[in-house]
Amino acid sequence: MQNIPEGLFYWQWASNILNIGMSAAAALPVIMALTLLAGRRGNARLCILGTQKLTRLALGLGLLGPLLTATDLAATLISLGGSSSLLNSLSLWDDAVLPYTTTVLAWIGGLCCLWIVAYLDGRSPLAAGLPDEGAPDKDGPAAKSGAGAASKSRSTRKARRAPAPVEGSGRSDQLAGEAMRGRLCLYLMAAVCFFAAQLLPNWSFSGPPQGMEWGRMVSALLGAATHNYFTCFAPAGAFALLALFFFHRKGEPFPAVADLEKAARWCALWALIGYIPRCIDRWGLFIGLSFSGQSLPDWLMPQAAGLVPMTLAVACWAILFTVRSRVRLLWLNWLALALLVVRQSLPFILYLLRSAS
Repeated sequence: MQNIPEGLFYWQWASNILNIGMSAAAALPVIMALTLLAGRRGNARLCILGTQKLTRLALGLGLLGPLLTATDLAATLISLGGSSSLLNSLSLWDDAVLPYTTTVLAWIGGLCCLWIVAYLDGRSPLAAGLPDEGAPDKDGPAAKSGAGAASKSRSTRKARRAPAPVEGSGRSDQLAGEAMRGRLCLYLMAAVCFFAAQLLPNWSFSGPPQGMEWGRMVSALLGAATHNYFTCFAPAGAFALLALFFFHRKGEPFPAVADLEKAARWCALWALIGYIPRCIDRWGLFIGLSFSGQSLPDWLMPQAAGLVPMTLAVACWAILFTVRSRVRLLWLNWLALALLVVRQSLPFILYLLRSAS
């Protein structure tokens, strides 16, 4: 971050913060696909409502993907002192620019899949496999009078044999496989596109580095992309909790209050597990270096400082996952997101402090 224009410095700072939303959009299709699969075991109405809301959220956040990728290319050219002649000679299919081009195309492909799902939700929304018990009877008076006594006796016997109601109104409804198969495929296609957007920025289109074989390069890049993609579940769960907070404040219809608690627990689970492997890996490294008597390298110190707010954010999501009344404690998710913003801002704050001193 040395010798760069001041405006570019602050844009990189803002881009680092906006990267939280872009990472959330990358993992949301996987969460939505698993939510649909959970609808086959019950709570279909809750799962349908959740995927519809999260699809619109992922579409909005996903727009940050191509935007930040394009501006990252522009910032790189500006920091390298690119002249107008250099910009005119560059092509979108040059080896140096191709990682950015393919990344933007991957984001656009995933967004198209999500747009199709949103279009299908508007034209032919999913329906639960079993009708709502409280729905009014659509048959006419003649049908009611013909089957009134039999249905009454059957409902009386059924009520006597039925167990006590469990929490939530979606206990008996299930999502039919035929209704969800198309949307599930679209969610998985979007997830593949967004995973490719994590992989392509580091891909070497001109061939592996000297002395490295293709197999080793592909293995290393796939491992790094998988690790980075898994961490995207944390901001994805956090933004899902944020959307749940706004829907609850606006009075959006949920099947029951208990179902709202279930949705909050489901989102908190993804927010919790996303950063746990990175926290364990980094804390193990720092503790190991401390017990060995070695001092932390200078390049490792910013990571140690950024690990503290990340760990505190994981603690906030762990509380939301374990407590009973999660809706009342949704403010903890706001605190966790604020800690993530602090973590993304720390390198720039430390740079300003060093420059001031």
